[in-house]
Amino acid sequence: MQNLIKESQRIYQLFIQNGPKYLDTFDYQPLTKYTIEALQTKSLQEYINNNLTMNQEISMLPIQFQPDNSFAFAIFTLAPKITMPLHDHPDMFVLSYVLYGEGIREGWNIKQSDLNKVNSFKNTTVKQDVIVEAEELPSLNLKTGDICYTTPNMCNLHSFINNSFTKPFVFLDIIVPHYDENTNRKITYFQREKDNRLKLIQQDEL
Repeated sequence: MQNLIKESQRIYQLFIQNGPKYLDTFDYQPLTKYTIEALQTKSLQEYINNNLTMNQEISMLPIQFQPDNSFAFAIFTLAPKITMPLHDHPDMFVLSYVLYGEGIREGWNIKQSDLNKVNSFKNTTVKQDVIVEAEELPSLNLKTGDICYTTPNMCNLHSFINNSFTKPFVFLDIIVPHYDENTNRKITYFQREKDNRLKLIQQDEL
């Protein structure tokens, strides 16, 4: 786990120095290696086995959250036939490692010309209908041991779907940096409309 923490700290420092574009181009193989290494340790396996529950449609088990929001590790569990709402990861990198089950990741990229609409939406509390155009990416069929990635400009909007009628879908997220209201790294949810149009929705509308 210490190697994973150190690598996440290193990535965050380079993100601070070079900006979000760094997270689109850096070599994420060491982070991948240390994630797999951490999951093989007895201490983390015992923590997961003792604490992982499925008492909600979507459950989260925290592993490591930094007080400065520089990074976060967490495990998400989707109950059978549950879809995680489409959401964004502004200026963030996410590694998702499937621990159990089979699922689908759907991904989108918002058109650059519509990004200002998203930022305006994040900074207002006024209820409003905001529609953006986005490019839908090929869906990924994921199974135990598979890994997928999200960067500031690639698949920054995504959703996970558990198609099983009987089994949960469980995955670990390594997030660098984490959401942070102070730096406008706020989560926004989206609803699919016609064609390649997405509607932004408030969290309390879910």
